[in-house]
Amino acid sequence: MTRVIAPTDFSDAAHLGVRAARTYAERLGAPLLLVHVWDRAALTLDAPYLRSVQAENVAMMNTIEKDVQEKLSAVGAEALDGMEDWQSKILHDASPARALADLAEPDDLIVLSTHGRTGLSRVLIGSVAEKVVRLAPCPVLTVPSRPE
Repeated sequence: MTRVIAPTDFSDAAHLGVRAARTYAERLGAPLLLVHVWDRAALTLDAPYLRSVQAENVAMMNTIEKDVQEKLSAVGAEALDGMEDWQSKILHDASPARALADLAEPDDLIVLSTHGRTGLSRVLIGSVAEKVVRLAPCPVLTVPSRPE
């Protein structure tokens, strides 16, 4: 096992996945990689008439990036407290599933939670977990979220 990859979108459901990933990483003696995916390109203002606000756009993206890194560090500090072998990484992609699949190696294990959406909301929003299972080159363990 090369590493355990634990994606998070900072939701309560994702927190369950991160905790499960920690358990597997510890049992397997593998390092844990805590990952968040966000799409910087969605915020790009590239139209010629918007070039005057490009500096503000860059500043805004840098602020968001810093905020995401702080949240990722906070998740790690809370959920992975006392664990020595972990790192965090921010990926930039419009598709979290594709970004995770591209990051993963065949010897990795991805552990992620499901949000438990069903019906129309699942059809409209899609299932990142399902897409990761289909695209990843490695085993994927899904952790169901349960209402408390």
